[in-house]
Amino acid sequence: MMKVLVACEFSGIVRDAFRARGHDAWSCDLLPCESNSEFHIEGNILEHINAGYGLMIAHPPCTYLAVSGLHWNQRIPGRKQKTEQAIEFVKFLFMSDKISDKELATLIDDAEARGAQAERERCINIVTAIFTKWLTLKSQIDLQEDES
Repeated sequence: MMKVLVACEFSGIVRDAFRARGHDAWSCDLLPCESNSEFHIEGNILEHINAGYGLMIAHPPCTYLAVSGLHWNQRIPGRKQKTEQAIEFVKFLFMSDKISDKELATLIDDAEARGAQAERERCINIVTAIFTKWLTLKSQIDLQEDES
C-alpha cells in the first residue's frame, strides 16, 4: 500500500481510483471536494506536500500554462507574470521531494503574499469596471437629457 497525494484535484476521481485499489490516497485542492469525501484536503498544496507521501500526481490549472493561451501574455497586462508564477508552481511540484521545510515555509509565505496582492488587484479591477460602467451610463443619461 502506498500513501498517494493527488494535488490540484477537487473531483476525487483519481483519488478514489487509488483508494479502490487499497492505497491511502488523498486529494488536495483550494476548492472543496465535489463528493464531500473525508479523504480530501481543502487547502493550499504547499502546506501538505511534505507529509510523507510516496507518490504525488498533480493536475495544476492550465489557465496560464497552456501554449494555446500564451499569445494573451502580450495583450493582457499582468498575465505574463501569472504565467511565470504558474511555471514556478509546476517547478515546485516537480522538485517537492528535494525541498527543505525551511524553503517550503518561504514558498508558502511568498505564495500567500502574492495571493493577497492578487486579491487586492481583483478588487481594484472590479471597482474600476463598476466605475467605468457608471460613467458610461451617466454619459448616456446626460446625452438623453441634452436631446430633450
